[in-house]
Amino acid sequence: MLVDMRAARDLTTRELTPADAAEVTELIAACEVADSGVALIELEDIVADWKRPGFTMTQQTIGYFDDARMAACGEVHRSRSESYVHPAYRDAGIGTELVLWSQRTAVALGYGQVGQTVNEQNTAAVSLFERRGYTRRYSSWVLELPPETEIAPVELGDGYRLRGVEGAWDERAAYDVIEGAFSVWPDREDRTFEDWSTTTTRRDDYEPWHLSLAIGPGEQVAGACYASPVGDIGWVDQVAVAEAHRGRGLAQALLVRAFGLTREHGAPRAQLNTDSRTGALGLYEHVGMRVVDTFVHFARVL
Repeated sequence: MLVDMRAARDLTTRELTPADAAEVTELIAACEVADSGVALIELEDIVADWKRPGFTMTQQTIGYFDDARMAACGEVHRSRSESYVHPAYRDAGIGTELVLWSQRTAVALGYGQVGQTVNEQNTAAVSLFERRGYTRRYSSWVLELPPETEIAPVELGDGYRLRGVEGAWDERAAYDVIEGAFSVWPDREDRTFEDWSTTTTRRDDYEPWHLSLAIGPGEQVAGACYASPVGDIGWVDQVAVAEAHRGRGLAQALLVRAFGLTREHGAPRAQLNTDSRTGALGLYEHVGMRVVDTFVHFARVL
């Protein structure tokens, strides 16, 4: 049900606070259900994001409120905007206001561009970014491994094996592999270890089994995969293999291990996100995954 347009015009705005985390989670979940049919956001996602080094809520967030009800929210971090309008408040001009707010905020923070990823099924959002002079930079997909799909083991070559985390040094080595692999993507900003760990190994709900490692000759960490359960879905957040160790099936083996672990912990389905910059879509399809959702990333030079 859409709200009265007069109410939409009378919305108040303010920066968000940690006390808003639960309501932001509910708002984003409502948007995900409207656009994709399923909510993947968790409260801990928001809490961890707001703990990132250098993130200042008073400068980088905004909330739109209809009396006490949150109608929309937005944040800008590292030239990337995450803005959401509750389905009940769409088509009231709030999305346009959020786009303009994100541009002003990005300029104030010294960023040279700002962008956002939106679900391709949200045609209103796609049209809004196109009208506002944003350029399509890349496509991304959510892929799923259905629960009935058999997970075939992967045989690794001599000198390679998989294991879990054994100490804090493993976390740093995993970060080095992941950051090294992702740093070559176009338009991708570098992440510090503190930034990465805040949203992975330092989350309140983190358990050591979430991080799997591929170990190569000399006990070197050759690959890493971070996966955790979100309801009945095992969400693979990151998987990467160091360049010197590619072509040996390590990524596939890490995925198989992650799928098995999340199933053991009550998540029969598995999902992950990849985009056209990685060239990894074929790998995921090869292990039995299928595309269930498509997104597009828009960006604009400021």
